[in-house]
Amino acid sequence: MKSALLFLLLSTGFTAQAENYKLDPGHTEIGFSVKHLLISNVKGRFGKFKGTFSYDKAAKTLSDLKIEIDPASISTSEKNRDEHLVSEDFFDVKKYKTVTFKGEKSEFAADGQSLKITGLLKMRDKELPAILDVTINGEAEVEGVKKIAF
Repeated sequence: MKSALLFLLLSTGFTAQAENYKLDPGHTEIGFSVKHLLISNVKGRFGKFKGTFSYDKAAKTLSDLKIEIDPASISTSEKNRDEHLVSEDFFDVKKYKTVTFKGEKSEFAADGQSLKITGLLKMRDKELPAILDVTINGEAEVEGVKKIAF
């Protein structure tokens, strides 16, 4: 399995056929931005996660995306807020150890540089549809390994 990354954004090696990849935690960021009191945005990230997917550049398909996030690893840069978010009021990390996203379908735009990944996001005991908007940022070869960043 090759290494990859996902700054909710992804980075991978590429070939002419589908290959399996895993997210590279050293080059991946899973973050969010939410409205707070309807007047400002709060940004945060999760520090611990893992994920796998299959990508075929020639066929323009990204499939089998599965991501597991440790909600206890949340950081919004404010200790009191983070403690509240891991409590029973929100993530309830004592009872629910993971947040998951399972991609069910990917659709590339006509430009071939952007795609939508439709799937299910599961938090606590709720599973809801979610769509990731993804852009291919570029390709490079690093130490003999071809990579593509999403």
